[in-house]
Amino acid sequence: AVVSTNNTTNAEILRELKNLKSEFNSFKLDLDTVKRDTHDTVDAVRELTLSWTSLETRINLIEERMGELELKITKISTDCDSSREEVALLKHNHNLQDQFSRLNNVEILGVPSKSGENLHNIVSDICAVTGFRLEPTDVDTVHRVRQFATHDGQAPRPPAIVVRFTRRRRKDELLAAARARRTVTTADIKLAGPQSKIFINEHLTPSNKLLLKRARELKSELNYSYLWDRYDTVTSGETGAGPSRGGGVLIAVERGLRVRRRDDWCSSQSAEELWRWTSRYGRLRNSFVNKPRSRITIASASLRSSASDGGEAFCSTGPEHSAAQTDPRLCVTMTC
Repeated sequence: AVVSTNNTTNAEILRELKNLKSEFNSFKLDLDTVKRDTHDTVDAVRELTLSWTSLETRINLIEERMGELELKITKISTDCDSSREEVALLKHNHNLQDQFSRLNNVEILGVPSKSGENLHNIVSDICAVTGFRLEPTDVDTVHRVRQFATHDGQAPRPPAIVVRFTRRRRKDELLAAARARRTVTTADIKLAGPQSKIFINEHLTPSNKLLLKRARELKSELNYSYLWDRYDTVTSGETGAGPSRGGGVLIAVERGLRVRRRDDWCSSQSAEELWRWTSRYGRLRNSFVNKPRSRITIASASLRSSASDGGEAFCSTGPEHSAAQTDPRLCVTMTC
């Protein structure tokens, strides 16, 4: 009985050992699998690290290129701003030189053209009607400009006649005579056809014509009674009753006009009162009755109107306007 029990015990131990061995082999297989998976994971992490490093390098390169591009864009923007300023200055200087070349010229509008016409005789007849005695030595050249097409469906206007005088003083005398006469028509110079008005003006550049046109439009809008358009400024006086949108003078200045604030001259700290001082500008100062200082106030921004050449027309307004209707930003530099 004892021997049988021992045999049973040994058999159980052998079975347990076999089971342990089987479990160990299974664990070993599982461990090998884990090791392989771990190696695969390590390889994947290594590849991911390499990819991240490569991506980080590319991002750094992109950031460097973006920085370089931003610098280039900034430089290009600065160059563009500088180029715009240079172009604006060149256009301004060209306009000044172009106008200077026309100082001895007058432009005659409203004279119908015909084949074989004698422009010298026509100009002489017009001068005679105005009371201006034209001497043979007064005129350098006379010619018509090309005819411009109209875009409003109306018949094209006769091409203007440009007369170049040998002396500017004689040109000014003709303009003064034409203004004194006020009205000259084609009937006055015995031209056939329907009667039409003839206008004798300064020969302005296209930019200055647009500036004068806008000043005249504002004159009409603000009910001003007259317009003065000589030399560097265009001014307009108010009507006797005073326009509903303010008084003063309309000023369209062809070149920069800097106004120095003098708050110590003001009677009160009001946005609508401004003492200005322009002692450095000769003829521009004359447009303000040649006073070393005069009180002006600037109208609201709604009355500002940009001309096509970048200029602006503006008007002064009377003390009856409240501070809410005025724009104190216009009290430092006025350029049109």
